Amino acid sequence: MASTPNRELWRDRVQDTMRHLEDLRYRTYEGAESRADREAVYLRGFELVTPVATRVLDDLNEWLLENQGTVTTTPPHDDGANGLIGMWSLSWPRLEKAINQYTGHAPEAVRLVAVQPADLVCLLAPIRPNSLPKV
Repeated sequence: MASTPNRELWRDRVQDTMRHLEDLRYRTYEGAESRADREAVYLRGFELVTPVATRVLDDLNEWLLENQGTVTTTPPHDDGANGLIGMWSLSWPRLEKAINQYTGHAPEAVRLVAVQPADLVCLLAPIRPNSLPKV
């Protein structure tokens, strides 16, 4: 079967998943072992993803909100549980003035969130424990 761009894309995602599973097996993050090294990888990743994340939110703002919204980046900071959290948000005036009919509170902005937990955890689902490589 001839190679197509989609097949190449999926091949790369399989490689990403296998790298992730290897990190879980050895308790590393993109190969980084120490907490300081894992955080450095996360911070660099946040930096690399920021233009893509803000572009997605900028496009939503333009196409759906006629540029009435505001896109903000919150750099990674302590999440209160010894991890790091950073995010990109889109808010707009009508949202900020609205009240959620179920909670009585203002709705939150649209957010894309990047988390580096204090301890390594798997946030992928569904991966069954018996499908992980044996140590």
